Amino acid sequence: MPDSLSTNMPAHPDIKGKSWQVTRWAPFFSLGKLCELMQHACPPSGTLSSSTRASFAQSIKQIEKSFAALPKDEDGSQFALTALQRMQALLEQKQDSELLCQDLEPQLLMLTDTLSLF
Repeated sequence: MPDSLSTNMPAHPDIKGKSWQVTRWAPFFSLGKLCELMQHACPPSGTLSSSTRASFAQSIKQIEKSFAALPKDEDGSQFALTALQRMQALLEQKQDSELLCQDLEPQLLMLTDTLSLF
């Protein structure tokens, strides 16, 4: 697994070697991991099959629950929820056909660029 997807990244003093999944930043880590996976699964000129979309949609629902549990004033949480809802809508838009990755890519890029600021 690439370092960027590792759950053990002690880069912040509050983490102190713990897994990201047991910190207050767990939803952000999960979202970043999902974006990374989606970008690798969906090259710009490709498509996402309905089964792959269903898997990503399930992951998005789980991450949305994690963000919803955060305090409303948590930096970036409301932005992340809005972006997740947009991605979910795109994934569900064409249930019986393949989704063009070029339709999803702008949302992924905007999300990863903006979340990197938090």
